[in-house]
This record gives sequence, structure tokens and C-alpha cells, in this order.
Amino acid sequence: MLASEAAISPENAAFQEYAHRRCTAEGLRRSETLLAEVQRLSQTGSFAWNPSSGETYWSDEAYRILGYEPSTTPGVEMLRQRVHPDDVAIVRELVERASHDGQGFADEYRLLMPDGRVKHLHVVARAIRHDKGDVDIVGAVKDVTEQRLAQAERERLERRLHQAEKMESVGRRVGGIAHDFNNVLAGVLAYGEMLLEETPGDSKLKRYAQNVVTAATRGRELVGQILTYSRTRRGARVPVDLATVVAETLELIRGSLPAGIRLEASAPEAPLVLIGDATQLHQVAMNLCSNAIQAMSTGGTLRVALEAAELPARALSHGTLAPGRYVRLIVADSGSGMDKTILAHIFEPFFTTKEVGKGTGLGLSLVSAIITDCGGAIDVQSAPGRGSTFTIYLPHSQVTPAAPEAAAAAPILQGLHIQKQQNQVRLFG
Repeated sequence: MLASEAAISPENAAFQEYAHRRCTAEGLRRSETLLAEVQRLSQTGSFAWNPSSGETYWSDEAYRILGYEPSTTPGVEMLRQRVHPDDVAIVRELVERASHDGQGFADEYRLLMPDGRVKHLHVVARAIRHDKGDVDIVGAVKDVTEQRLAQAERERLERRLHQAEKMESVGRRVGGIAHDFNNVLAGVLAYGEMLLEETPGDSKLKRYAQNVVTAATRGRELVGQILTYSRTRRGARVPVDLATVVAETLELIRGSLPAGIRLEASAPEAPLVLIGDATQLHQVAMNLCSNAIQAMSTGGTLRVALEAAELPARALSHGTLAPGRYVRLIVADSGSGMDKTILAHIFEPFFTTKEVGKGTGLGLSLVSAIITDCGGAIDVQSAPGRGSTFTIYLPHSQVTPAAPEAAAAAPILQGLHIQKQQNQVRLFG
């Protein structure tokens, strides 16, 4: 009887309640710790939001994913300020759907972080309705940035592989035809030159013969581009000072620069050496500058810049850079620009936006093939009405170019007006 009374005494009952509460609190803390660790490992945060009161809860991992300190009071409007401009409409629709209809959702959007990084988030939520008609929106937010970047890189590599296969197929087809056509042109050009020499200077036939030679010469240049594109002819890979090649290109361009177009160019005093074929690099610079000039039909500014840069790993619009030191060639114009649809195809062989007879569609595909062959990459930024900027990255080399090449460059550089300022050499056309 006494034992039974002791078991149900107020003191014992209070002790049992205290022990139960302590055990429950410890279990709750342990569960919260495990949940926080699971969320951290899975990069998934949890949240709750009451649209009526605006009360919001974020877990610790949600704070980290969204880029806020845990001491910050959470809020939907605060988060909306970081939404990527292109995804504002998506988030607005999700918030309105949850606020007015109490509906759950599953979608992805991006955040633009204060340091310039872009985060990709996958959000899943559902509505919980209470007896009084109130609604809570609860869900999870997952950082899927790495997955989306990996997916984008995989798609880029797949497109690049498809492009390479297409170029190889086209190259094999046109290579043989170009060789045969080159033989035909050689005969046309030879007889045209002989006719030009034998025809009197005041004869109409003289002009006709000159037109034949000019047309045959242009045809031979086109065949040369096709042969280079088809990879059936490849120059020697030697140390090349890209500044010398670009200076030569600018000298040629300056002589035929249309009225209304201003040329600005800059390069450091130190040589910018890379391993490549000078002729092919000249084609790269010439094609980029020619396209830029053609894009400025009403006038503008052509800017050409050369510089050395130490860069981390970086994904570009057309290629990926490994960490290292690069020679950077920038060709920018203030012309008509391009939209995203055109940008997606500019390096495809035979793709052109020019009028029939004014473009072969091989220029930029040749540029892409040469840069890729040299181990470089290309970044293109453009928008309609805002001009275009082509940035070429090529691996920098510490090897010194051969003396004859350096000596041959002197007359070319002497033909340009050079103004030195802050260790830069500015060339004005």
C-alpha cells in the first residue's frame, strides 16, 4: 500500500513528467540536428510561408542557399529582389498562385547573387489548409546550380561534337571538289594573265582580260579558304607574335576602310606569342574585322585590342577555358548586332545573314576551326542594335619567335601611327 502510494505521489509524478519532457526535448534537438545535417548534405532547405500574415520561416540551409545570414528576418519580397530579371515573371506567377488560390507548385528559377554569381533553384511546395480557412505554403528549395551547369556543358559538348562531325563531313565532300576546281582555275588564271599581257592598253579586251584575272583570283582565294576549312592543308605550327599579325591585318584594312568608320586599336609593348600558323591567324583577324566593318553600314567604331591575361577556368559562349595564361584578341563593333537565334548558328559552315553573292558562310566557321585547332576558345556578346564583341582566347607561349619573322614585322609596324600611353600602343587608322 505504501509502495503504491509512493508511486503516485505528487513528487514522483512531477519527476516523471520532468523526465519525459527532458527526453522529448533531447529527442527533438537530436531530430533537428539530424534534419539540418541531411539538408546540408543534400543542399536542400525547407521553408514555410503564410500568405495572409506574411509570416515566413527558413531553415538554416535555406538561409545559406538563398544567400542571407540566419539573423536576417525572412520575407518573400526580400527574396524577390534577388530573382534573376529573366525569371521575375515565373516567380510572380508562383507567388500569386500560392497567395490567391493556395495552390502548390514545382518549378525552377534563378537568383542573381550580390557577387554576380547565378544560382539555379528547384522549388517544390504544397498548400496546407487549416480548419479556419487559413493556408500555409510549405516546401523545399534545392540548389541545382552544379547540375544545371553540368547539363549546359554536356549540351554544349554535344553541339560541338555534332558541329565537328558536320564540318568533317562537309570538309571531306568539298575538299576533293576544291582540289579539282583549283586545277581548272589555275588554267583560267594562266591564260587570263597571258591575254592581259598581250592585249593593247587601250583595248576593251584589256578590261575584259583584267576582269577574267580578277574573277579567277577571287575564285582561287575562295578555294584556298575551302581547302583550309576542309583541313586538307595545314600550315606549320611555330611561335608567332600575334601583335605582328594583327598589325599587318590593320594596315591592310586601314587602306580600304569605308568613310564613317573609325578604327581604334591597342596592344601592349611586350610580344604576345603563341604557337600557331601566322597565315591562319591572319585569316582569323581579317575575317573578324571584315565582318565587323560590314555590320556598320551607317558608320561606327571598330575596336581591336590585344592583351595578355591570367584566367581561371571559365565557360565561354563557344568553348571552355582551362586555367592558364592567354593571349586575348578583342574585335568589337558598334553595328547592327545579332539576336540569340543568329548567335546560335554563326559558326556553322555556310551559315550567313548576308545577301546572296555577298557571303560564303565560311568565314566564321573557318575562324572557329582555327581557334579550336590552336587550343583556344571564343566568346561572343551581341544584341540587336548594340553591336557585337568577339573575344578570342589563345594559349600564351613563352617561346620567342624566330628572328626573321620579328625583323620582317618592322616595316609593317612602322607604317602605323603609334602613340604610347600607359604602357599601351594605340594604333589609329
